[in-house]
Amino acid sequence: MKLWRFSHNVRDTVRLCVKRYEEEGHVLTRPRTGRPRVTTPAAYQQIQRAAERAPLSTAVLITRETGVQCHPKTTRRRIRETGR
Repeated sequence: MKLWRFSHNVRDTVRLCVKRYEEEGHVLTRPRTGRPRVTTPAAYQQIQRAAERAPLSTAVLITRETGVQCHPKTTRRRIRETGR
């Protein structure tokens, strides 16, 4: 019960955490389902290569150059995912 007092959670939440730890070995949040990505892994690689070849290029130009069917904001997000 110390865990319950320490975390100020309800008993059901603590039980769920303990159960998840026993079943999976951790209490991390599982990946959630969401909207599927517009870009395929191949398109993602194309965007990354284009960004590496021309690091000062804009997302609009990279989108046009690669021919990937996505919004330039999506291209920008894919570039930023690699830390650029």
